[in-house]
Amino acid sequence: MVNLEDEVINFIKKKAGASIFNKHKITLESDLDTDLCFDSNEVEEILQEYTVVFGVDMRNFDIKIYYPDDDISIFDALNPFKKRKRTVNEVPDLNIRMLVESAKAGRWLYA
Repeated sequence: MVNLEDEVINFIKKKAGASIFNKHKITLESDLDTDLCFDSNEVEEILQEYTVVFGVDMRNFDIKIYYPDDDISIFDALNPFKKRKRTVNEVPDLNIRMLVESAKAGRWLYA
């Protein structure tokens, strides 16, 4: 019998795609942004399906907490030497453990 943790991990593995180049094993601590390199649009699509598959009420979820707007101009975006103001430490993790715990509760727990 598969437990909820394994179901959520397998769900995310399918979304990440199988690759012989994957360096990291997907675990409960895997971050959707930094470890799995999902962008905000991919996360939104994944979470729409996650809501249906696992029956999670996501009304309290705000993607901007985990993927804040950078508010940069097109010129800043094109300049490879422009330093970004935001550091990785300023953005909270969005990891698989959060998805598992929310699936157990039936609602997003991290508002």
